[in-house]
Amino acid sequence: MRFEDKSILVFGPLMFVSDRYGDASDSLTEPKGLFWYDTRCVRSLDLRINGEVPNLLTTDEDAVDRRRFGLTLTDVETAGLFQHPRHFVFITRTQLLDPHGFIDALDIRSFTPRRYPLDITFRWGLDFADVSEIRHPGLKPVIHRAIVARRSARSMEFVYRGRDRRRYSCLIQSSLSAGRLSPEGFRVRITLPPRASLQFSIGIIPEVQPWAAASPSTRRSKPATRPARLSLTPLIRRQERSRTRWLAAGAAILSDDPAFDRRIRHAWDDLRCLELPIGRHSVPSAGVPFFHAPFGRDMIITAFSLLPFRPQVAEQTLRFLARWQGRVRNVYREEEPGKILHELRVGERARTGRVPHSPYYGSSDVTLLFATLLHEYFLWSGDVGFVREMAPSLSAALRWAEAYGDADGDSWIEYDAVPGRGLIHKGWKDSRDSLMDDRGNPPHPPLRLVEIQGYWADALERSSQVFEAIKDHPQAALCSQRARVLKSRIEKQFWVPSRRSFALALDGHRRPIRSVTSNAGHLLFSGAVTAAVARRIRNRLFANDMHSGWGIRTLSSLDPAYHPLHYHRGTVWPHDNAVIAFGLARYGMTSDAASLLHSLGGAFARLPSRRWPELFAGFSRAEHPAPVPYPLACAPQAWSAAALFLLLRSSLGLFANAPAGRVELRNPVLPAGVRRLEIKNLRVGRTVGDLLLAPDDSRWTLRSGPRVILRSH
Repeated sequence: MRFEDKSILVFGPLMFVSDRYGDASDSLTEPKGLFWYDTRCVRSLDLRINGEVPNLLTTDEDAVDRRRFGLTLTDVETAGLFQHPRHFVFITRTQLLDPHGFIDALDIRSFTPRRYPLDITFRWGLDFADVSEIRHPGLKPVIHRAIVARRSARSMEFVYRGRDRRRYSCLIQSSLSAGRLSPEGFRVRITLPPRASLQFSIGIIPEVQPWAAASPSTRRSKPATRPARLSLTPLIRRQERSRTRWLAAGAAILSDDPAFDRRIRHAWDDLRCLELPIGRHSVPSAGVPFFHAPFGRDMIITAFSLLPFRPQVAEQTLRFLARWQGRVRNVYREEEPGKILHELRVGERARTGRVPHSPYYGSSDVTLLFATLLHEYFLWSGDVGFVREMAPSLSAALRWAEAYGDADGDSWIEYDAVPGRGLIHKGWKDSRDSLMDDRGNPPHPPLRLVEIQGYWADALERSSQVFEAIKDHPQAALCSQRARVLKSRIEKQFWVPSRRSFALALDGHRRPIRSVTSNAGHLLFSGAVTAAVARRIRNRLFANDMHSGWGIRTLSSLDPAYHPLHYHRGTVWPHDNAVIAFGLARYGMTSDAASLLHSLGGAFARLPSRRWPELFAGFSRAEHPAPVPYPLACAPQAWSAAALFLLLRSSLGLFANAPAGRVELRNPVLPAGVRRLEIKNLRVGRTVGDLLLAPDDSRWTLRSGPRVILRSH
């Protein structure tokens, strides 16, 4: 499927991937069809009217859980009425996802004064394939699935008994009493009176219980016993009410710039629809279509980005990751005691051990970022009780870093890049050939990535403050002392004067890998360098070979390995830029953070999807007046949507210290085009207030809770 032909709907565990007409044509290897968690229930779904694919006139893509297509029919002979092709039947096809399933609704209107015959067919195919089989079609052994179809008056139920002893089922229903349902589809023949209309819907309700021991509140009834709700208008109203309730549970961001407000609205909508219920928790899915699952790194960065505006995401994320924290050593899944998961899958292949993602732990940075998120959550919530509850998980994470992350005892966190054993690279740039030296060659392992050392120093420093809060003073002092030593070593051993930058990593011989990358910018996020060095990092990142005009590239355009369309070697990632922006704000460089928000905002306005994808190409703004899309970018993507909020926070220099009763604005800079910005229902500890920002006027209005001091400097 070509980039421009893809249409994706997502809401919670449901995802529907189709072409631009709303059809999901039969494919064994492309991520098309209707998915429930990691199982593709419906492989194909095609609409034909009078034997033809209707012509597409318009598409409404304003929401990610609902899409509307404007279609028409063309005919040259209708009882001699037309001498030339005319569009005389208009079809509104609305596809919608909600907690109960997928709805495909048709509203067919005839504008001809004659009776008009219609032959309407929905054709479908089901396979209950695991998502890993679709992404990697060469996986062995192949699972052959026997699907049983059962028909009743107005529904078809398809059932498969999995090798994981789960019952996979899918109920398909029609709102029309006329027509014929079969295992292959639905067909109805009807004649429309002159200038008449016809409305009906097809409902698809998948049922795959992803948890063997689900609580009664999360266990769903069998679909065959529940009628589908196929009336479109009530479903849309319920969808809007759900959206309103969700938004009311967080802070509201309002400005005097409609374009900026529209970006905020799109980002909130993406994040709402990517919330994934997992047992007792609700956590951000990484992104669709390829990564619609919990990924530890993506969850942490997303939760961190949203903390001032939606702190419950961080709480849920921390609880979830603590629940799945490593307990034993397992080479296949790369699990180790205290380690935080990389990826969790709940499909048939994961549950039967055919893939290691149950969960898989193959990252070296996520465990350190867990400590970062816990402390940042404490700064905004002031919740000592929660921190005390998480303290055992924090201690286990630090022990992992010492015993397993730093396996050779040199105080650096390293990993072996071993082909054929899970992910080769264990940082956020984790594609097979993401890291190259300054000659364009793969580096010699084990690797000590520069940003991971910064995360490690930051984790120690933040953990020190967490231990102080729960009165563990000896552990606090130890962490603080180790953080200071590590920060000084990073600057001494990773700085490359000839490149005016920090090395990408130290290789297996502890020699600097001299490639100039965005990784160095993450040292700002971690506060791992002095203010003078931070300014040098800033200058290097904003040079023309690193900054495309749309954002900071992952790799310098002067590097031999640079490729503007490579996944990790020259593209621009919104979340990467947001992490760097937060680091700039941490050092008081909020005007530079605001310039990144402005650059990425310009890209947002010119991208066809009108939302920030996972990444886009690294071509310079001088080469292309609009950002070049990356062909397989996920969109929506959680940490890309959340990047807008971290960029905004960084531009404003917005920091909190709830235990001290303080919220700060450090050198605040309003986004370009915005003259007045309000953040309503901002939570700092047990205090809720409204923050108003305008030129020469910053005000904090208390709504409820203890007094909090606003400091603007």
